[in-house]
Amino acid sequence: FSGEFRIQWEGELEISKEESYSFTLDSSGPATLSIDGDTVIENPGIPKGSAAPPASHIGEVRLKPGLHPINVTFQHKYGSPQIYLYWSSPYENPRPLPWSQLYPASPWPLNDTNNLAQSTD
Repeated sequence: FSGEFRIQWEGELEISKEESYSFTLDSSGPATLSIDGDTVIENPGIPKGSAAPPASHIGEVRLKPGLHPINVTFQHKYGSPQIYLYWSSPYENPRPLPWSQLYPASPWPLNDTNNLAQSTD
């Protein structure tokens, strides 16, 4: 990709066991991780012109079993766009957040607020 862009991923994270989870967000540009509406990590990324690997920031949050709203944003300004999200519990090594525990948000409202289902007479 070239030029500036911003992406956002919204959905839910499924937790099976109550624990304190550590999250690591590595990114080349500004990125944030929010869970349950609270910011867990704000990563400013690497400085312009830097040849450094993606900046790494860590945050921790205690989560109960169930589904938790999760939001990841990333802004690309320059260089090669890179973003990585890892997690661990107190008894595990950091690993990529598994897709099997992530559920994307619906791409449209579940109710018809935009009059999308109009009848044709």
